[in-house]
Amino acid sequence: MRHIFFPLLLLLTAVAVEGSAGLEAAEDLTLGSLAWKARVIQARLEADHLSPEGLLKYEIDAETGEMTSTGEVALETFLYLASQSLRFAVTGDSTARANVIRTLQAVRKLSAVTGKKGLLARCYEIRDESKKYGKNWYSGARPYEHYQWKNEISRDPYVGAFFSYRICYQVIAAEEIRQLIRVEVEELMDHILSQGMAIEDINGKKRFSNRFGLTFATNTLAILQAAYQITGKKIYRDKYQTLTRGWSLPFTAHPVAKVSIKVPFSHIFLFNHDMDYHDNLLFMAYYTLIPDEETPYLKKRYTRAMRRFWKNYVRGEGNSFFDIIYNAVLPEQSRDQNSLEQALHSLKSIPADGYAFYRTLFLEDHIQKATIINTRGLLVNFFEGKLKSPEVYQQSAVPLPMEKRPLTNSWIWNQNPRRLTGPARTVIYAGHDFLLPYWMGRYHGFISAAE
Repeated sequence: MRHIFFPLLLLLTAVAVEGSAGLEAAEDLTLGSLAWKARVIQARLEADHLSPEGLLKYEIDAETGEMTSTGEVALETFLYLASQSLRFAVTGDSTARANVIRTLQAVRKLSAVTGKKGLLARCYEIRDESKKYGKNWYSGARPYEHYQWKNEISRDPYVGAFFSYRICYQVIAAEEIRQLIRVEVEELMDHILSQGMAIEDINGKKRFSNRFGLTFATNTLAILQAAYQITGKKIYRDKYQTLTRGWSLPFTAHPVAKVSIKVPFSHIFLFNHDMDYHDNLLFMAYYTLIPDEETPYLKKRYTRAMRRFWKNYVRGEGNSFFDIIYNAVLPEQSRDQNSLEQALHSLKSIPADGYAFYRTLFLEDHIQKATIINTRGLLVNFFEGKLKSPEVYQQSAVPLPMEKRPLTNSWIWNQNPRRLTGPARTVIYAGHDFLLPYWMGRYHGFISAAE
């Protein structure tokens, strides 16, 4: 297995130079620097974490190298596309550009394979006749009959798609790439509009988690804004303006989901007190909405909402992705230097090898613990006709520094920063959760090549 040679890969990558040596000569490639870690993770990802079609294998078995999860392949591949777009914008590297083109072709097939214009697959692969596929897997449409693809789509990959397409379109001027993006964005947005701001799956179903609208307000506005900026189609702008006039909103997604009530004289909290997956999608929305908004009143409201959300729920967590986006969309004089320093510290603390590791901190007495009675997901399950009991568990009362956290998620920025333990699994993560905030930080000047 190639994984046992990882220490050798670290040493080789420390002295390797990519094609654009003139642009990247100033990078500090000494062992342990951020630039060195980006090279190591990129090389490991390209060697082990890409399917033959170019989809991201975000989580693989440490022994076999096989994918252990397929539920988030679409979303994670779009985030990888964003990282390579920013990498190319910063370095001009021909290999980064090739990665962008290859990944664009891979994500384009996410909709082509379903045979339904604008409907994304969660994942697809060349059919393995020896493999038994579950009920949510379907044969590909022409000319992809030799593929199997996974249905059960939700809003999340669409949010990732518009976020990443907007970045790619903005930083890469090549017309052939932009045209590819315009076509795909039109198909995705037209599908959503034709279904009343929802996604209709291959069986004609629209689940609660497939619907945009008031309960997913910020991301709904963000995808319309991105679609208009990319395509220039007036229908998207008109829909955006209709919604901003008709909704009286604080312009934050799922505000109720972040409510936390402390039981007096205890360390017991009711409702949701940990990292919510939708926080991740929310900051993707802000990255589009705030810079692209031309109406001063709306720009001010979006910015105020982001500031409030970041102050109440994100500040001090060392979330590099959120902190870099937060500062990137603010004027220079309004940026928070402490959060940028925390973002760098967290990136430096992420291991380069990607191995999930089990760590339990329950027995460490110096960590103050809180008991959580978490009702997250109850509302969604209620609308889908399901019953779900609240989760009850213990976690740290304050966010843990990155170097103390168990690594239990392929996208660490939606992992609960107060979590005290993690599952003992022998898996390896792709590392794109390092690459995207790193190259975003480089692009916006928050991280230098010498760090």
